[in-house]
Amino acid sequence: MFLYFAWEFELIKWLQEHSNKITDFFFNAASLFGEEIILIMVVAVVYWCISKRRGEYIAFSLMTSIALNAILKNIFLAKRPFEYEGYGIINKRPATATGTSFPSGHTQSASTAFTSLYLAFKKKWMLYFAIIITILVALSRINLGVHFVTDVVVGGILGVVFAIGAYKLFNTFEKQKFLIYLIIILFLIPVLIIIDDKAIYMGAGLYIGYVSGIFVENKYINFTTESTLLEKIIRVLLGVVLLFGLKEGLKLIFPEQNLFHMIRYGLISFVGIGLYPVTFKYINKGLLKMSKREV
Repeated sequence: MFLYFAWEFELIKWLQEHSNKITDFFFNAASLFGEEIILIMVVAVVYWCISKRRGEYIAFSLMTSIALNAILKNIFLAKRPFEYEGYGIINKRPATATGTSFPSGHTQSASTAFTSLYLAFKKKWMLYFAIIITILVALSRINLGVHFVTDVVVGGILGVVFAIGAYKLFNTFEKQKFLIYLIIILFLIPVLIIIDDKAIYMGAGLYIGYVSGIFVENKYINFTTESTLLEKIIRVLLGVVLLFGLKEGLKLIFPEQNLFHMIRYGLISFVGIGLYPVTFKYINKGLLKMSKREV
């Protein structure tokens, strides 16, 4: 059993005793920066609209981190704060507290994504932004009663480590990137056989879909991020609607089994990275036709 310090329980209890509707709303909103909708937006905006190469790195870093976080959770099997009796800790965000506690997936994902964003562009304000967002996500997970301080501190540190490690791998072995991708997939396969966990299947699906999408895009599509601001806005809006529509639509079709869970997330990742960019030239043509009509 994973052991936590007594003061960690008392801290969560104290925070919840002094919380109100405003603080609950604030911390629920802050928690979103470690969840799918924000993380997908970060990757989408960079990959589709700013820099394909940098977007690929951020996606690689984030998806590797997600998969490995799920593995760590299944190794430590730590209970969440609200699962301990006698402390009166309330789970204020049950939809995102379905697995085990250590390390914090939200904090690690936010730390990975926004540290990667900073490393990709090397803008000082992005570094400050990454630090602030990671701290806010970490505090939100504690306040909402779904993680201990130990969980979020380790999650935040691991996020930075994965972002830096992925950055070095991506830039050092860029010409051999598919070999690196293959090695990671070969590592994940036996893990899937040994550990039958939904989160690991999701992480593996995202990663395999990402690798397949990058291969298809590099070989057959090779889109460019050079476009008008309006076109970029349309790319992001249509793409996000497509991916979340696909996510919810496939949930209705596929049975609730880990294998199909992996296939669903694999398709989402593959479509977003590899197939959706095919539409960019049609979006551009449509906008050109509209502008000609207006003239």
